[in-house]
Amino acid sequence: MILTRRNAWLVLLLVLALAVPTAALAVESGHEVDVTVLHTNDFHGRLETDYRARGGSAYMGSIIDDIREEMGPDNVALVDAGDVYFAAPAISQLLMGESTIDIYNMLGYDLAVFGNHEFDKGQTMLAERVEQSNFPWLGANVVLEGTDWDLPEWAEPYEILELGDGPDSVRLGVLGLAGQETPEVTLLGTTDGLVFKDLTETILHYQDVILDEADAMIVVAHMGTSDSGPYEGLAAVAQNLIDAGAPVDVMIGGHQHQALSEPLMVGDTAIVSAGYYGRWLGRLDLSIDPDAQRAMVSDYELITVTGAVTFDGLLSLIDDLYEDGLIGKKGVYNSLTTKLEGVLDALTKGNVKLIENKLNAFTNEVAALPDKHLDPVAAEKILTDVEWLLENTDLEIAARVAYWSSVVAPIVDQPVA
Repeated sequence: MILTRRNAWLVLLLVLALAVPTAALAVESGHEVDVTVLHTNDFHGRLETDYRARGGSAYMGSIIDDIREEMGPDNVALVDAGDVYFAAPAISQLLMGESTIDIYNMLGYDLAVFGNHEFDKGQTMLAERVEQSNFPWLGANVVLEGTDWDLPEWAEPYEILELGDGPDSVRLGVLGLAGQETPEVTLLGTTDGLVFKDLTETILHYQDVILDEADAMIVVAHMGTSDSGPYEGLAAVAQNLIDAGAPVDVMIGGHQHQALSEPLMVGDTAIVSAGYYGRWLGRLDLSIDPDAQRAMVSDYELITVTGAVTFDGLLSLIDDLYEDGLIGKKGVYNSLTTKLEGVLDALTKGNVKLIENKLNAFTNEVAALPDKHLDPVAAEKILTDVEWLLENTDLEIAARVAYWSSVVAPIVDQPVA
């Protein structure tokens, strides 16, 4: 090829382009990118809200939907720090976690970390749940016995999440760790053939590997802030890394069921945890600096998840209003009850459009009833509850949870032999 001036410029540009690391191409020099990481831990298959209106996947799903709409879905990651589906109510436990992973897939989780209870039914069942998942399961320190760092085929050490869009895009590396004490706090024999390595050692082993691929790195671990016997908690691990000259910016923890309303700071390392049973959702707003490879916390919120109004609760409300004489005619009571039962039936069938149509028919009847048939204060209470329900419920998730509840019911009702 004859090297003309034009060709020489093209060659120079090509050389310069090849010399720039891939991660650095995502953003302009000195430009920080804001992303949001939502996190849960120790969910334990609590798909339904409890008797005190705490938790519930349909209500959490609505919060997640709102945050994705606020921030843009490409700017939001959703992660879990382990103990997802066992040590759970019947809706998850008796279905071997299949129902919970189904809901996690619908919620759009980006990754999860192995908790000790993931091993409760053995590694074959664990592998089935991993296969069902639309997201990777991380356990960088879950090593095959007799090897240095070889992992079982169902585990990944880390995940690179691509967040943002165009010039405002970054690659966030997430290292996942199981608790080192897992073999001692799950059922005997379920972790045979595996070694659970020290958390600090594992982070130091992978840190440079991840930062070669990512603009910043965080850790998600099935461990709390405090030490557990001889095993170091995340506060001690964070200090170890600082002492080694290799601090991490953020650790998302679990296992100890801590609902931290603000990050626990160890030096410049922020440690967060979102309680248990899906009663809280952690929101971690990060400012990513690709040049410094830092993920700095710009804001944090521990969001309470509540099922203040439920579909079953609406039916109970109608019963109470009738018993208190606030619904004046038996026929009106029967009509309202029948319509709500139709809503519950539509829930079980998973037909969201039918749910909305039947709720509309119900509220139209309530609004049209004369005062002598329905007390106006009671009518306002009913309409307010329905409005809350529609604004704070992911109906697709609610319908799917209702389906799984119907699946497990015959199993629960089987007589003990």
